[in-house]
Amino acid sequence: MTTDGKIKVTDVGIPLATGTSAGVLRVIGNVVPNEIVGSPLKINDPYNITWTTFGAVTNINMYYSINGDSGPWTKINTGANDRWDATVQPFPWQVPDVITDNFKIKIEDANNPSVASITVANNVKVIGKLVLDSPDASEPDWVIGGPQKQISLRRPENSASR
Repeated sequence: MTTDGKIKVTDVGIPLATGTSAGVLRVIGNVVPNEIVGSPLKINDPYNITWTTFGAVTNINMYYSINGDSGPWTKINTGANDRWDATVQPFPWQVPDVITDNFKIKIEDANNPSVASITVANNVKVIGKLVLDSPDASEPDWVIGGPQKQISLRRPENSASR
C-alpha cells in the first residue's frame, strides 16, 4: 500500500471515458480515543487513557478540556512523555484537580497535527473526593457516641466555591 496516490475514474460502459486526478491523494492515519468509562471520574484518581489507531500513526498527543469540545485544551503528555508512542497503551494518567460536567479528552497524530483530532463522544463529570486522615491504622477505632473528637467539614474561607 502506498501513502501517496492518484484517483482514476472510468465509465464501465465507455472504457475510453476515463480521468485521473491531477493532484496527489495522500493516505494518512488517524487516532480515535476510546470512550471514558467510570464516570464520574474523581480528582487525583489514576486513569488509563486508551485509543484505537487507523493507518500509520506512530506518535500521539493527548489533551483534555473542562469545557467540552470548545476547549481550551490542556496537553496531557508533557515532558518525558511528549509525543507518546502510539503503540504503547494504556497511557497512565492522574485525573486533574478540576471539577466539571463537561470533561473531554482528544488525541491527535503528533506527526500530522493538521489532521482533525477526534474527541471522545461523551461528556464526563469530574468530581472532588474526600480523604479521611483520621482515624488511621495506628489509632483505635472511633465509636459512635464515644469520647473521640467531633468531626466537622469546613471549606477554608479563601477557597473557591466548587
